[in-house]
Amino acid sequence: MNKTNIRSLSIENVTENDSENKLVFSCASPTPYTREYEDLIYNEVLEISDTSIDFTRLVDQRSPLLFEHDMEKQIGVVDRAWIENEKLYVAVRFSRSKFAQEILADIKDDIRRNVSIGYIVNDYQMINVENDIPTMLVKNFTIYEVSIVSAPADPFVGVNRNLKIGLNTMENNEE
Repeated sequence: MNKTNIRSLSIENVTENDSENKLVFSCASPTPYTREYEDLIYNEVLEISDTSIDFTRLVDQRSPLLFEHDMEKQIGVVDRAWIENEKLYVAVRFSRSKFAQEILADIKDDIRRNVSIGYIVNDYQMINVENDIPTMLVKNFTIYEVSIVSAPADPFVGVNRNLKIGLNTMENNEE
């Protein structure tokens, strides 16, 4: 299962930093997400903790901020990342390019609210089966990019979303 995964979310509680080109928002939560891999359908839950996330690519501006996961449309960088209230938050800095500034303006105007992360699963554990669908708890993963997207998979994080979710929601598997 060492393949690239994408998980979309909604941007929550946008706050501007010391610059008009910087924003802070959540980008990952333990909300279950139904995936298909070959013939297997399962619910994926990201463990959000200091030991579960490989922060290597999320520090020192190594992780790009992209538009729609397109590596040729980098609109900024992730300046830092941290965990708060069972969610991963990022501080991002937008490029001064015309396209990046248009995306930033749409975010500030509450038109674009959705984010997604690109990540690789490093370690996981199957933890339960509910309604014949197993749940995979991702115990360790590496995020390599954050994207502004049109349609999220996880509607509980992102710009102007403020819902606290814990692992106990694995039993509430509605999207």
